[in-house]
Amino acid sequence: MEFIEVEDADAENVDVELGTLRRVQVNVYWRHEQTKVFDVPADMTLNEVRESCVGLAENSHDENFNFADSELHEFECWLISDMNTDEEWWI
Repeated sequence: MEFIEVEDADAENVDVELGTLRRVQVNVYWRHEQTKVFDVPADMTLNEVRESCVGLAENSHDENFNFADSELHEFECWLISDMNTDEEWWI
């Protein structure tokens, strides 16, 4: 699974428009909250996005967030929102 970080959340991506990717906003926290926007595979569930961010999934993308200043047990996704639908995942 490849996450593509999006610098400009309003920027268009033809793969999102064609339905092969979807754009999600991922809110995480450890000592300070951080939010990033990614284009992820369209068939990926929001729970799979969370597992990839916190390092639970095989080939997880925990390099997307900086763990250097945190204890791993303090890191968690708390909200993931599909930016094109009303679907959300939260703790």
